[in-house]
Amino acid sequence: MGLEKTLRRMGYYARGYARYYLPDFLWRMPLRKWERNLTPEQRIALESRVEYYCRLPEGSDVAGRDTILTEAFRMPDPDPAKGTRHSGYFFDLYPYIRQSKPGLFFRWLPGDIYYELDRPTLVKSRPVSEGPTDNVICRLNSLRHFNFVADRLDFSEKRDIPVSRNAIGGRPWREELLRLYIDNPHADFGATDCASFKPEYLRPFLSIEEQLRHKFIMTLQGNDVATNLKWVMSSNSIAVMPRPTVESWYMEGKLLPNVHYIEISPDYSDLFERLEYFLAHPAEAREIIENAHQWVNQFRNPKIESLAMAGVLDRYFRQTGQIK
Repeated sequence: MGLEKTLRRMGYYARGYARYYLPDFLWRMPLRKWERNLTPEQRIALESRVEYYCRLPEGSDVAGRDTILTEAFRMPDPDPAKGTRHSGYFFDLYPYIRQSKPGLFFRWLPGDIYYELDRPTLVKSRPVSEGPTDNVICRLNSLRHFNFVADRLDFSEKRDIPVSRNAIGGRPWREELLRLYIDNPHADFGATDCASFKPEYLRPFLSIEEQLRHKFIMTLQGNDVATNLKWVMSSNSIAVMPRPTVESWYMEGKLLPNVHYIEISPDYSDLFERLEYFLAHPAEAREIIENAHQWVNQFRNPKIESLAMAGVLDRYFRQTGQIK
């Protein structure tokens, strides 16, 4: 896993720098050709996703401070004193801004966004809600968040106990799980970052492969979404979590409890009751795994992902009145 992760990271940044420095004709995405080749079903699904990601209020106006012209979107200054760096957020957004018309304004905010903004802004995440929102979701920080696995272990071959390895990092909801169950022999829970202030919670690091030896994997939200949710749902294990309150490009807000994942209460009080149910009903557990795989599949096609990103930006510029 370590070598694979390193190679994936190197390839990602190589492509990012190439797209930044090479002339357009050497890398420009043929979006119109890809769109023409969509099936009717793919087209409907794509349009639905774009509308979900970009739900700006009526009469949205992006004018104001912190806006950027499309042609002025350049690589951040990697000056530590300024707190900026060459980030995956920039490389994920840059190709689509570069293919947009010049003279258009946009606002973007990298990082973990778990609160509502008051102006139309391109972001990685937003609170789960219905109706209009100024948080326009883009496929950002994809190197970290869109990691799928090829799981060779069948569900029946995995350990019955749930597993969790997370950094607490000041997140009380993650610490609460450990407070309740750190010494429970029917779980393998632990933190990876707390030796200095909660040494009793510290447990050895577990790789993804090691975690996949368990039937149930805890997917707890971090500052925004649960990073491991994508690879867990692509595996033959089952994600276990409270209902998401923050969503990203993965559309966590549209996931159905006990259809795509096992839902537990936010205070974790029913954790073992829920797991015992699915251990006693393996057919229902396998159905969740299959539903999760189907959900993951909609994010696996690079051409459709690119069309969705381009569609979000087009809708953003239209809904802010900049293009007709």
